[in-house]
Amino acid sequence: MILGITGRVGVGKSTAVKIIKDQYKESIIFDLDLIGHELLNENHIKKELSKEFGDKIFDSNGVIKRQALGNIVFNNKKKLSNLNKIIHPKIKSTVLNQLNDNNLFSNLIIIVGALIEEIGLKSTCTKIIVIDADDKKIIEKIGEKYVKISKHQRSKEEYCQNSDKVILNNFDDKFNIDILKYIKDYQ
Repeated sequence: MILGITGRVGVGKSTAVKIIKDQYKESIIFDLDLIGHELLNENHIKKELSKEFGDKIFDSNGVIKRQALGNIVFNNKKKLSNLNKIIHPKIKSTVLNQLNDNNLFSNLIIIVGALIEEIGLKSTCTKIIVIDADDKKIIEKIGEKYVKISKHQRSKEEYCQNSDKVILNNFDDKFNIDILKYIKDYQ
């Protein structure tokens, strides 16, 4: 099974993956955020980003300052769209290439990220779980970062309508139980 875990910023996608990984140690995880961050270190990506955003997004060692890049793209929809056009196809091809690698042996492969659908990986997943949480609880957890990023994500309703299962995260033990029950039922 290739399970997609998605949802808005701060809902507990990474927590869900940790819960699953602790129980199903053989599972293979593709974290789209981490893949994207790793791709930012590749020279051809740096060149494209330099053309689009200038040298102000690099530190003195030529490393991309993600916070500086974030400040640009989360305050300008066009710039965010341009970043996504550069990075999303590369994230998708990285995941698909690794999935096609004959050395992957697991009954449970997880693709986790807020932008599974936007990156074009939804059809790759056997099932899609949306993690959801109350907005107030998310703000308590991650603060104003939520407000800034959430403006650029799909609505709660849009995430939920495109899923096989919605699991509510109240940031308590019930979340662990619900996640593991879903996995057990579909294994």
